[in-house]
Amino acid sequence: MGEVTIGFGAEPYMCEDCWLDTGKKVTALVRMMPQVIVAQFGDAKDYIGVEYWCCPSCFRPRKPVKKTADRKPKDQRKLEYDRKWSAKYGGSIRGHQLCEWWDTSITESEKARIRKARGNKSVDGVRSVPWLGESNADYLSGLASHYVAQVDVVLAMKLFDKSIDLMSEKDIPKSLALHSKKVGVIFKASRSDEDLLPMFASACRAMIEYSRPRKSYFKEPVVHVGYQKLYQHLISMGDASGALSLAREALDGPWLGDWQRRVARGEKSIKPT
Repeated sequence: MGEVTIGFGAEPYMCEDCWLDTGKKVTALVRMMPQVIVAQFGDAKDYIGVEYWCCPSCFRPRKPVKKTADRKPKDQRKLEYDRKWSAKYGGSIRGHQLCEWWDTSITESEKARIRKARGNKSVDGVRSVPWLGESNADYLSGLASHYVAQVDVVLAMKLFDKSIDLMSEKDIPKSLALHSKKVGVIFKASRSDEDLLPMFASACRAMIEYSRPRKSYFKEPVVHVGYQKLYQHLISMGDASGALSLAREALDGPWLGDWQRRVARGEKSIKPT
């Protein structure tokens, strides 16, 4: 049986057409769309076409750009989203891709109050310019605390809840900070409206429930507004037993505050029966 020799070699790419036509050696390709359709959807504009590796001199396509088959490019997903909602919503609501939630969870009267809180500046108008300098969660929490809470604090709590839902499970400190911001807004409102006290207590308990299974994440003691404000609320309501139980739980967790003194004072005030 004869010996078989297999050899491999490589040489730089060269656009033969350009070399034959002009004598110019082009040895690199660039990504291009030889034929482009400009698509306009409301305020959004994008370019649609098949992308190729092309010669930068003669622009002839050499081979198509390979893309992941099971996942649409980010720009394509955004284009489809804009196509779906551009006739109905725009501004920061569409810019932050909140249209579906805005359409199904926010009533028309609530939308009107939110626009009023923004000084009749449209947050969802088809032709309004979006503000995209922050995350979706930060946008909604800012809208709730700086504007909507001045008009309708109950609606502001609804925006806070959505902003917390948008947070990644990995970003525990940021989620806890949003809970703290929510508690601060409803606490301030409840000082002038006692009817909001149950909602204030519920916001504190929601923050506590969120932090309970995640307290091991915090290696150093941190301030927990939920424990602090709820403890003060229980004391003011005359619930010494509930306040003592809460203080003991806060003392066991990594939460800053004079919890040891509060526990001692609570145990002293509650006489055994």
